[in-house]
Amino acid sequence: MLGSLVTRWSPFSPEATRLGMNQGENMSNPYKLFFRFRRGLIQNEGGQPGPWRDLPLASKAVFTVIGCHCDGSGHAKPGQDHIGDRAGVTRKTVQKGTKGLLSLPEEEFTVSQRWTSSGRPAYSYDIKLPPADGRRKQWFPLRRWIVHEGYFSQLTPSAQALLPVVHFFAHYDLDIYDLEEVEVREERFEDLPFLILDAQVSAMAEHTGISRRAVYVGLSSLEKAGLIERSQMSWKVLREPPD
Repeated sequence: MLGSLVTRWSPFSPEATRLGMNQGENMSNPYKLFFRFRRGLIQNEGGQPGPWRDLPLASKAVFTVIGCHCDGSGHAKPGQDHIGDRAGVTRKTVQKGTKGLLSLPEEEFTVSQRWTSSGRPAYSYDIKLPPADGRRKQWFPLRRWIVHEGYFSQLTPSAQALLPVVHFFAHYDLDIYDLEEVEVREERFEDLPFLILDAQVSAMAEHTGISRRAVYVGLSSLEKAGLIERSQMSWKVLREPPD
C-alpha cells in the first residue's frame, strides 16, 4: 500500500478518534472520517469557479493537507515538516504554499505563530468550516485517509490540485446502486462505495486553474494511485482505500 511509503497514520489512532468525534463523524468505520470542504472555494453561488482556481499549486496541496488535520472547529497545528511529508513536498514549498493561502479572504484561512512546550516556534492554522448540517449545499466530504495513508503525497501537483474538484463534481447515480432516493437521503450516502465523475474536462480545468492537458495528467495520476477507476464514459471516485 502507498501508505507504507510514509509514516503510517492509523484511522484507529487517538488522533483519528479525536478528529472524528469533533466533527460528529461516524466512527463505526474510521475510513469514513472526512474534512468538510466548503463548496464555495470551488464554485461560487453564480456557478462560476471559486478562489481555488487562482491559488498556486503549492497552496492547494498545503490547504488539503491542513484541512485533513482540522478538528471540528477548523483548527489544526501540524508542523511544516509533517505537512511536507503528507504533501510530498519540501519545507520551503510548504512555506511558499502557506503564504499563497493568505490571498484567500481572511476568514477562509488564517495562520498564527505559537511556541511549543520546548520553546520552539511553530504555527497554528484555522480554516473556515461550513456548518455540519449544511451538507451538499455548503460542503462536500474529502476523506482524510487520502492524505494520512500516503496517497496524496504520491500524486502529481496537478492531481493534488484536481482532487478536491473531482470530489466536488462527483455524484451518486441511483441506477447504478439500485437504491431509492429516500434511501440515499437516510444516512446511506456515506455507505456508497464510490461516486460517479462525468464532468467535462473543460469544467474541471477551469475550476482547478490548470490546462486541459494537465487535467488528463492529473486524472492519470489519480488512477495510478487507485483513487479513481475508469467506468465506461465516466470515472468511479473511490471512497475507501483500494485493496
